[in-house]
Amino acid sequence: MTSEKKNVLIVGLGLIGGSYAQGLTKAGYEVGGLDMRRQTIDYALEHGYIAHGRSDVDEAYIGRFDIVVFALYPSALVDWIARYQHCLKKDAVITDVTGVKGFVVERISGILRPDVQFVPAHPMAGREVDTRSIISRVATWMTCLVTFSEICSMEEVLQDAAEGHQDLPADLEEKASNQKDLISRLVSQ
Repeated sequence: MTSEKKNVLIVGLGLIGGSYAQGLTKAGYEVGGLDMRRQTIDYALEHGYIAHGRSDVDEAYIGRFDIVVFALYPSALVDWIARYQHCLKKDAVITDVTGVKGFVVERISGILRPDVQFVPAHPMAGREVDTRSIISRVATWMTCLVTFSEICSMEEVLQDAAEGHQDLPADLEEKASNQKDLISRLVSQ
């Protein structure tokens, strides 16, 4: 990990969120948890998955975190952002683990504060019923590196470029490079 310790908040400590908490704690990150069920927070604390946690939305608590990982259903994630994004730290990076991207990216990009970075992602780690730590098995981490409107037209752009009808957008490589640098800074060890 970099010399600057990052702290991570996991919102939703179910199978996936709890696995992330466990793996990130083992990797040396300071991990907090937010879950609406107090017994879930207590379980994660007892097992050392998180250093601290809350079952209520507390602005001062949430505002401490550099990175926030949302392990919520897509509609719950969008609702949380709409209702509580004011709690997020300035320049925080938020990400998610939902498998549904179009709805989430479109809605969040339309409402998110400009001083918060959203990096849509999805771990490719096997079946959702597997109880081993997901974070230890992630083979591929898919990130969405473009805006929703660019996603809608990307297939057409790539097809046209492949057929020699147009060049790829000039800033596509730069956008991907900037996003890769951001992700590398957040997770480098």
